[in-house]
Amino acid sequence: MNTRYDSFYNSLALDDRKTEEIIRRAVNMKQKNERIKGFAPLMAFASIALVVTLGFGIYFTAFSEFGVFGQRDGEDDDIPAIVSDDEPDIEDFLPPHSDPTGKIIININTFSDELRDNILRQFLAENPEFFEKYYLQFNVIVEDSKYIIDVNDRLNQGAADIFLMDINHIQSIINNPGIAALSDLGMNINEDDYFNYTLDLMRVNDELMGLPVHTCPGTVFYRADYASEYLGINSPEEMTAAISTWDGLIETAKRLHENSGGEISMVYSVDEFIQSMLAARTAPWIKDGELVPEEELLRQCYDVARELYDNGLIASYEGRWSVSWFDEMRDGGVFMYFGTTWFHDYVIKHTACGDDHHVVYNDPEHDCTGNGSYGLWAMALPPEPFFWGGTFVGVSKTAVNDPEKNQAIAQLIEWISNNSASAGTDFFAFSNKSDTDRVNESEFLGGQNAYTVFAQAAENIENLVIFDEYDNRFVEVVLEAIAEGWSFEEMMERFNMIVEYGHDILLT
Repeated sequence: MNTRYDSFYNSLALDDRKTEEIIRRAVNMKQKNERIKGFAPLMAFASIALVVTLGFGIYFTAFSEFGVFGQRDGEDDDIPAIVSDDEPDIEDFLPPHSDPTGKIIININTFSDELRDNILRQFLAENPEFFEKYYLQFNVIVEDSKYIIDVNDRLNQGAADIFLMDINHIQSIINNPGIAALSDLGMNINEDDYFNYTLDLMRVNDELMGLPVHTCPGTVFYRADYASEYLGINSPEEMTAAISTWDGLIETAKRLHENSGGEISMVYSVDEFIQSMLAARTAPWIKDGELVPEEELLRQCYDVARELYDNGLIASYEGRWSVSWFDEMRDGGVFMYFGTTWFHDYVIKHTACGDDHHVVYNDPEHDCTGNGSYGLWAMALPPEPFFWGGTFVGVSKTAVNDPEKNQAIAQLIEWISNNSASAGTDFFAFSNKSDTDRVNESEFLGGQNAYTVFAQAAENIENLVIFDEYDNRFVEVVLEAIAEGWSFEEMMERFNMIVEYGHDILLT
């Protein structure tokens, strides 16, 4: 099989927070070198970092112990801190509280510096007295597999207090016997304040084991100008209605193709929409050690992909995260992209603006207004509700049983969960329903209040389908089948062989 598929399939399992980490650091390097004229060195650095990260190849792995004001042990001088020059370095923010001597240490395990550098910066500013008694010791590991092993080890050894989980970590961590239910911490959670699916992901034996920090429901970003010109659609509500079913999406794609003279493709590739389609799964891929595919759903995936591709309604069969995927996003040859909260800022916003792979998304002096297709986009709901990413926070039994710090930890967890939307994060972060009551009129989306759409998208999610290795493999086989002209039966034969004998064997 062509190796161009490999980076895409690996990227489907990508830890989205990891992508943010590398991009944020690349952006900060640019800000710290404003005196240097020209963007070329930064763009080269950031593009390489992005490609490496999205290819799931070599990750920048941070494995260190440091306090809320301390530097990492062995910090790489070539990768600056995430905080910008416009803000004080975190160790200079409130220096008297940087000394752990005589304080109660709270151990926090996370896979990103964001908690330290953004969320807790605001918590510290609001609660300086907290840091007179407590010292936050952070353990940050970026790479998925290492983080999962480390958190489980620490929970088993009683060495963790608070820990964060990315959506890709949940299934490997949530059943650890060292995790405490939030009720054991004495927290009174009003579940009506949260979107159902985010709490359901955190339930074990009907006990709530964590709270959402970032909620990432799936939406559709589309060119509003193309919708008006070629489809006569003039609002996100009309767009949502037009693509509310997969048949509706196909018919809309045909109209777009005909009315644009074949110039505009509905989607870039098959994987844009199959992630949403597979969110309709109702059972695991494997039961009692055997593959149990939901054949009707898989046939629908194949049929939709085949019809779109055979009618020239798809731009490519390569997949997301390829260079041409970004190019089409920037140059305007594709009508819609399936995305989520972080996708707005970290991917599509500045790529569509004409920037090279959203390198300068956080540059306050970089004005996208009037550039590229900036301001010509809107957001609608997908045919099938799905989520793409998410972050959750939990607590250990060790912390619950420690009377010196359990109430402080309860305070921290409640604050972390309820303040992500206002604590310096750069995308449409939200964890609960009250967050989405705010108005944030995105210039990129032509003034549309994105929170309204994200809230509805989150409300619509019922299936708790976390994209896993079998979903990845199935999408891989669909892409290959479309490229090679296989029938559904031939595609399923290939998929069954990959599951039974292993993926690498069949790549020769």
